[in-house]
Amino acid sequence: MKVRELTGDMGLTKQEMQETHVIVATPEKWDVVTRKTDGMMSQVNVLIIDEIHLLNDQRGLVLECLVARALNVGIKL
Repeated sequence: MKVRELTGDMGLTKQEMQETHVIVATPEKWDVVTRKTDGMMSQVNVLIIDEIHLLNDQRGLVLECLVARALNVGIKL
């Protein structure tokens, strides 16, 4: 099983993402990737969101967008 990190400091190519079973990412980086990479969200089976209490914070808008995008394609939360 391949696990990779996707943060502001660490990037992944499209091929690396497709070969990875678990991606640990910041909400901001995952937001950018899923907006710019066609079909990326449809390849996700489960999305686990930590720090959900940040919904009432500046970063909350990004989390809301991720949840909405995930629900739109039928991902389990």
